Amino acid sequence: MYIIVLNSSYDPGIRSPVELLSRYRTMPGCSGGTFAAAREAGYSYPRVTVGQRFHHDAAIQSGGVAYHFVADGLGSELGWWQGSSALEFVAVGECRAAQREGLPAVVHLHGLVHAAMVPRLRRALPTGVPIVVQHHAEKPRAGLPGLYLRWALSGVDGVFFAARGLVDPWIRQGAINPKTPVFEVMEGSTDFSRIDLPEARRRTGMDGSPVVLWVGRLDDNKDPLTVLAGLEAVLPGFPGARIYMAHGEPSPLVGVVRHRIAGSEVLRRSVELLGSVPHSRMEAIFSSADYFILGSRYEGSGFALAEALACGVVPIVTDIPSFRMMTDGGAIGALWTPGDPEALASAVIEVLGRPLAEQSRAARLFFDRRLSYAAIGRASVAAYERVMKTRNPRV
Repeated sequence: MYIIVLNSSYDPGIRSPVELLSRYRTMPGCSGGTFAAAREAGYSYPRVTVGQRFHHDAAIQSGGVAYHFVADGLGSELGWWQGSSALEFVAVGECRAAQREGLPAVVHLHGLVHAAMVPRLRRALPTGVPIVVQHHAEKPRAGLPGLYLRWALSGVDGVFFAARGLVDPWIRQGAINPKTPVFEVMEGSTDFSRIDLPEARRRTGMDGSPVVLWVGRLDDNKDPLTVLAGLEAVLPGFPGARIYMAHGEPSPLVGVVRHRIAGSEVLRRSVELLGSVPHSRMEAIFSSADYFILGSRYEGSGFALAEALACGVVPIVTDIPSFRMMTDGGAIGALWTPGDPEALASAVIEVLGRPLAEQSRAARLFFDRRLSYAAIGRASVAAYERVMKTRNPRV
């Protein structure tokens, strides 16, 4: 099996391929997980190739995956109408090699907003090669871009979404045909695992009984004010609790959040803003926590939630499609209605009333089974096999 993965976005601030793979761990994580899953599925010599737009050409091998970094002169951001001929060249070359060897091939394009590549690929690739496109938090577009995207996506054999519920707006707008196969596959994962609690708290200085962690920007979408209102209602019943909020940039509500905390005796006593924390410290911070809380109204998946679950932190998060999938429908931790502080307060009381150790184990086990790089690889290979057989029944 030949698996060709195409990435149309790149970070112009990164100067070397090794630096890119180190900083964006989800790329080698997902590609390596797919390679391992293909071997596990019985493909003796699977070939996984990643085509990545970059500012210069380079090729490296890592973890059984071949990475082709290509410069196409189009700049770091592609327009909705643009496709990369350099990425197309990588895909066509790999598919022709698969043809020569008599092996099946599939092309996996990242980003629905980069679907302009689909018509180009469909014209250039052998007819038996399926194309799947993966959602990365994008929302359907209106006007001419939306019409073009609808036409481009009509040529795909399948779409990957972190949760099936996320595809509904695309179908309602007509951007994705309701007959197009939808596969529930996470867009990324993490290598985090739980550090021993005393050691983690020694490193971070975090303490409390319990310790509740927020990780996310302070903005309207993640809705920290609703979270603070819900916590304010329940914290008097948990006088030893401590709430730590790590937030990235930009965080437009940071001033409002500080003012809200300063105006409440309960919140002043219990809540600490950690500010922006280097990712290298986050594994210890997650491992110092008992519970993870977030008020998101929309997420394409949820990397912070994945990191929390990998560290065995029990989630108390909003009932949105991605979080619903990532908590097994709320069986792991609890879900609450976005924007409703009373619903959050009830969820906190419910979850804190259950044995913590049992919930923590369940969180990590679910991560391993559904959200890890190995799980993403297995789900991807199963999807590839299905679209291959649909496009070419002789496979």
